[in-house]
Amino acid sequence: MTGNEILDSVKSLPEYKRLIESDCVSAVIVAGSLARGSYIDGWSDIDLQVVLKKSPGKIYFETIRDLVNAVKRELGDVKVGIESVDSTLLNHSMHNEHLTGFFYKYLKPYFERENKPWLVLYQASGFVLPNVTEKELGQVNFELNLANILNHMYKYMADDKAWISKKSTFRKIIKNVQLLVSGYQVTKHGYVSDNFEEVLDMDSMLVNMVPVVRKYFSNRESWSNIKDQDILDSDIESAWSELLAVAEYYKAMI
Repeated sequence: MTGNEILDSVKSLPEYKRLIESDCVSAVIVAGSLARGSYIDGWSDIDLQVVLKKSPGKIYFETIRDLVNAVKRELGDVKVGIESVDSTLLNHSMHNEHLTGFFYKYLKPYFERENKPWLVLYQASGFVLPNVTEKELGQVNFELNLANILNHMYKYMADDKAWISKKSTFRKIIKNVQLLVSGYQVTKHGYVSDNFEEVLDMDSMLVNMVPVVRKYFSNRESWSNIKDQDILDSDIESAWSELLAVAEYYKAMI
């Protein structure tokens, strides 16, 4: 399915309609590869961001859960990520470098949606969405961004993986290497490139650090055909070592 077909399916669901009728929701934004127009079936997530005007209650979280399950029923075995963010803190984060670092992944969709109005699935009447510029993205506190990613991955890798597939773990490591690289690129160059491999090629040191990550990333269009048994434990260990090497490389440069 194309990205537009996926979004049309999501918007047709009764659970989605319940979400946008909630009294705490100001907007629903498309994020990730769907926002960039680079969605790959089997590899990419369906990433949505819900902007909240007030603190949500139990019914809101039940609606989110129901929507995730409905999308999976409608579209098959896809990974659905729905982030909820407070609109007041989101706006403050554009003017505070510490909050910008913390909210980096929340701010990116507003930068990426320039000239792409279809990325806004829903916007409440009278609600004004942030308009993030390159300058504002460039004030990201990369040290905080780096710490957030590492702390998250340390916890993830330490958790009991009995219920998580090797394929999911491997994919998560690769995507967090991408987050590190794009976050540093914003800090150093003030912009975000959609082309991960092109960014790697810009740094001769970096490109030699991630051979396993790059190999699998280059083959992501066939990701849906890969089975758990196709992924070697040694490849997961190598990819994890590569993520840590990239983090150490960046720590030495900041």
